[in-house]
Amino acid sequence: MLFAFSFLMYENPPLCPASVTAVKRYLHTGGACASNLHVDAMRSPGGTSFSNALVCGRSSIPILALLFIAFSASALNCTQELLTPVAPSWDVDLTLPLAHRTYTLLQVVEKDTSLLHAGVGNLITYATSVQTSPTYVGDLLSISPRDTTVQINLGTFGIDPYAWSAPVEIPWLIQGIDSSVPDTTANFADLHYIFSSFESVTFAGGTVSFTLQNNLPVPLDVMSPISLYDRFNNVVAVFQFVPSRIPASSSQTVSNDLTGKTLTNAARVSGLRFHTPGSATPLPIPKNEDLIVATVTTSGLKAKAAVFAEIPAQRLIENDVKSLPFDDSTLVKELKLRSGALRIFATSRVDLDMVLKLKLRELLRGTEGNLAAFEDSLVLPSRSSRSLIVDLAGCRLQSQDGDLIRSLEVVSSVILPLGSGGPVTVNDTDKVTIQVSRMASLIADSAVAVLRPTWVGVDKMIAPHFGDLPTKFSGQINVASAGLTLNAASSIGFPVDIFVKLGARRSAAGDSVFLYVPAAQRRLRSGSGIVQFDPLEVGRFFSAVTGKLPDSLRVMGSVLVNPIDVYNPTLSGVGTVGRNSSFGGILDLQIPLRLGIVDGMFRDTMSVGKDINRKRINDVNYGKMFIEVINGLPMQLEVLLFLLSNDKQSLLRVPQTGQPIQVGAAQVDADGNVTAPVQTMTSVELSERDVRQFNAGEFLAMSAGLATTPGTPSVRFKTSDSIQVRVWSQLSYRINK
Repeated sequence: MLFAFSFLMYENPPLCPASVTAVKRYLHTGGACASNLHVDAMRSPGGTSFSNALVCGRSSIPILALLFIAFSASALNCTQELLTPVAPSWDVDLTLPLAHRTYTLLQVVEKDTSLLHAGVGNLITYATSVQTSPTYVGDLLSISPRDTTVQINLGTFGIDPYAWSAPVEIPWLIQGIDSSVPDTTANFADLHYIFSSFESVTFAGGTVSFTLQNNLPVPLDVMSPISLYDRFNNVVAVFQFVPSRIPASSSQTVSNDLTGKTLTNAARVSGLRFHTPGSATPLPIPKNEDLIVATVTTSGLKAKAAVFAEIPAQRLIENDVKSLPFDDSTLVKELKLRSGALRIFATSRVDLDMVLKLKLRELLRGTEGNLAAFEDSLVLPSRSSRSLIVDLAGCRLQSQDGDLIRSLEVVSSVILPLGSGGPVTVNDTDKVTIQVSRMASLIADSAVAVLRPTWVGVDKMIAPHFGDLPTKFSGQINVASAGLTLNAASSIGFPVDIFVKLGARRSAAGDSVFLYVPAAQRRLRSGSGIVQFDPLEVGRFFSAVTGKLPDSLRVMGSVLVNPIDVYNPTLSGVGTVGRNSSFGGILDLQIPLRLGIVDGMFRDTMSVGKDINRKRINDVNYGKMFIEVINGLPMQLEVLLFLLSNDKQSLLRVPQTGQPIQVGAAQVDADGNVTAPVQTMTSVELSERDVRQFNAGEFLAMSAGLATTPGTPSVRFKTSDSIQVRVWSQLSYRINK
């Protein structure tokens, strides 16, 4: 603000030109500039006066120094009949116009377009936006499969193959001579076999073969099927020779499937009936070998059960497959695990030492470019228990068929590193019990899944931009209505329901006031959306805050991700979400300045020390300040001024009585619009002691009580509203004191 200073003196006879010259010289050398000072008239003891136009852009105190120099020069240079060398002394009254300015609220708006805007009908609107920091899903993205138990079967196991041979005696042929062989058909005695490596075996696979070696010099015909019996006379296998003739000095083999058959350690072969056509001439009969040899052999044996059998060392690959229930309402198609651990506790019911290998086909681990099904193993001595802790950090759950994972397929393999080491009894249904339990929560980094309804807590502090008002203004504001919009942004790939409230401290006592998201505005689809608060509720919210405007607001509550009414446990309900998925947004606040102010207080402090010429201030006897306000604002003011020292201690209060300067509010109509301004005139006297407080003054503090037009709940602040201020002072200055 530019202050125009005008000094009005009483009319007197003109001073001599030398006095005028002295004043001008002082204006250039004594601290007052020759720019905006107007000296209207001065009176001297000798009746001399002068008039001149000068200008000064500084405060009124250097002007007093100007007058002191001017009149001293007049006394020394212009008095023709100087009787004594003593300078004369007298008082001069100075009238100083300090300010005359009209301010409109449009000027206020134009100075801060970041917060204030001119709206419809020139109504001023406070508008600000504040970014809320995002709330992340974080470790809330988890799966919680229940503890479960599965039974792993040992499965079929291998048995060493064996062979057993026996001769078929032909008593009527003498070996080692040439002899004719008669045409003969004969039945032969049963052959008995003993298998020492087992007591009995029930087979899941394998073959048994019966071979007849004909060492005769003539053909041999097998006249009937040959049967293999166990010790209980149960038929194990039947061997039908087709063709039935076995040429001389050759053999023929017939095989039978053993699947489902049981073979005991004692067995017999029955049905040996042979025919030979003989020979017409003598033929050499072998001397050193059996003429007919019957051999039983086995191969590819897989046993379902073995009693007191010797089990060889072997590896049983994928001997059993079981489903591990994945009982969780979060149904996964693909999920990357950040952390988690499982405990696998295995108990063997098998009479064999083993290494148990487990594979989970849907659980992958390894590097990103080389993922493979999870496999791990543990050593299980015969009929013992062992545990295994599986760290799942970095692992991935992935459906093998593109569907949702509802169970994990567990594939077991068994290594028998030493075999049985002696006869044992083993069945393919002998079990290893596997208990799987969670050692730590399975926390996901990201997931393509049907997420179960999940609550995400929200508790954020945000700082609305009220400019300097929270520190300079206090009081009660009645806001008729205001617009508050949350431009919500969500990177969570599911709908969310917003159950949050906006809180502010109501008063210094610490209690709070809350603004809730309207029920109809809660649902936010994936991506972004707008939540519109009720304008009247927003107005009541801010009106409930007393004392000071809040320097922060608190957003608290919860967000429900994938609410139960949209939860769909099929592929149609699949979405994407990760621990870095978040919910946040921007709060846009618009308060049309139609409001009421009760017991408001505005405070501000400014530096004034640089404007005071402390060398001249002691020449002032007393002063009087006049303040005229034509108030076209719908707000009344109560103003107190405080002169403060460098350490902010009070030196002078204006008015000194402590009664504030009262500035009445403009008249308004029923809608709160200004209809007529109100004029107020106030004067304040300053004693010589008051004026001299400016020597130590460094700051000027202002305290302004604010209240809108009494009897009106709310008024409208428009850009056309204005306030006109005229301030002037009268100072008594002692010349040649």
